[in-house]
Amino acid sequence: MAATPQGTRELQTELDPELLRGVPLPVCLSGWAKHFVPPDPGMFNVDHGDYALSRATDSYDEFLSHDWATPRLLKLVSMLIIYNSSAAAGFCLLASVLCGVLQASGVLPVDWWTLLLLHASFWIVLLFWQRLRGIFLKPATIFLDRLCIAQHDEELKQKGILGLAGFLDRSRQLTILWSHRYFSRIWCTYEVATFLRDAKKQKPILVMPVKIALILFLFGLSEHIIMYWYVQASSIMARDVADIDLGNLWTLFLTFAPILALTVPGVFYIALGVMQELQELPQQLANFSVQSAQCFCCSNDHKHPQTGEAIPCDRELIFGMLKRWYGNPHGKADEHLQLFDRQVKEGLAPTVMRSLGRGWLPLRYILAMVCVSAVPSLSRTIAVLAVGPPQALAGYSSLVWRLRVCMDYGMACVLTFSWVQVGLYVLHYAGSRVKQQNRWFYAVVLWVPACLPLSVEWFSFQLSMIHTADDSLIPLIPFLTWTGLHILLLRFSDGPAGHVQFAGAVPDKPEPLFQEATLEVVVDEQSTSDSISVFST
Repeated sequence: MAATPQGTRELQTELDPELLRGVPLPVCLSGWAKHFVPPDPGMFNVDHGDYALSRATDSYDEFLSHDWATPRLLKLVSMLIIYNSSAAAGFCLLASVLCGVLQASGVLPVDWWTLLLLHASFWIVLLFWQRLRGIFLKPATIFLDRLCIAQHDEELKQKGILGLAGFLDRSRQLTILWSHRYFSRIWCTYEVATFLRDAKKQKPILVMPVKIALILFLFGLSEHIIMYWYVQASSIMARDVADIDLGNLWTLFLTFAPILALTVPGVFYIALGVMQELQELPQQLANFSVQSAQCFCCSNDHKHPQTGEAIPCDRELIFGMLKRWYGNPHGKADEHLQLFDRQVKEGLAPTVMRSLGRGWLPLRYILAMVCVSAVPSLSRTIAVLAVGPPQALAGYSSLVWRLRVCMDYGMACVLTFSWVQVGLYVLHYAGSRVKQQNRWFYAVVLWVPACLPLSVEWFSFQLSMIHTADDSLIPLIPFLTWTGLHILLLRFSDGPAGHVQFAGAVPDKPEPLFQEATLEVVVDEQSTSDSISVFST
């Protein structure tokens, strides 16, 4: 930011129409999120041509809030999950059902390449959904500071920076790509303050911790590899997945274990480091203080790093605006800052932690990114059901046989969820005890206890299938037992919100000015993503 006389600088909430520029969501994702790479720490050398990617608008579907120090690939993965994962899962489901019908009709063979294409379809749509969607529908309009604030004209640039609150006021949703640095940056706190300041203009805020997105991506990738190999191998060794004898069962397990041994430790190694950082998130929120937030100008003694020219203080600007919003003429000098801190701790922080779900990851994203790995094998199940039961089975026995085939597929879905749930528990409780230099050792060791419950669930169900008649309902017992257990764990486990007491002794009945938000999903026809929570301030 070039030097500007301090007296002429003041943050604004009203904007000139010429400043209102938005960028289509596919542009934000283009070049593998290349626009999220800062040219320099102070953003002094942004390409002037970037401004041409934006277009005039009068409002925004979403305001993307992030810190520039976080690697772009983490932000890319986060945005792919937010905007594309539901569509990818839905497309994979439709493709699997269609493939199953075509296989049942004899149009397509039940072969390895059809299963591989179904798995690949999920990842293709995950990566390119916004481009595909743009062919038929108008893309969402996003505010991304680098592309929507003019860099070629210094006067327009200053007006855009000082009018950041105006852009936020014209946004239907605030989407936060959260990292551990987020609340340590003064401009990020200002963006949150702008969205929380008016109780009469409640708008949805979506929060996606970027490291959680990475864990989801890794679990999803590994599970797709494992499920493809498992279904393909079991189909080779038996007539269908529901017709494996005891000898083949052991063969499948012994050949399946090396695949787990090669896949899981790598995922666990990365996830251990991620979990260690995520465990700091509740405490960071509990100890939040806007006065501790950093800004580029103060970190560089208010001097341009290249020219040495004096640059004005952003902290003074933002604190002045917070005083206008939260200040009391008869209050203490820093009372407005303390009130904003309290707003974050009592209103935003608990809701953010609950939005992560009861097991560190949001349920909707677990289903869309990980459990979807079992969907391609649905085509095989449809083909088996189309062939029908053995001739000896008819009437009630025929219905039970079909139920057993469906349960066999359903158990695969349960196991994909179990893998995430158990794996996260192991990683969570081990993460605080693992030192950086021992991560590979623990990653190799921990995959065994993480996979042990899955093995018990899988063996108990498959043995009940093998040792009972085709018209027996006994396999319902292990199926319902394990399914119910995971539902109970999901319902009653503490998750991240249970591991910290938020500073400030959050009252059971907060004062009206700082009511804690109600967690709910808001469907916004103008937005391309689900809203995790709505805040009442």
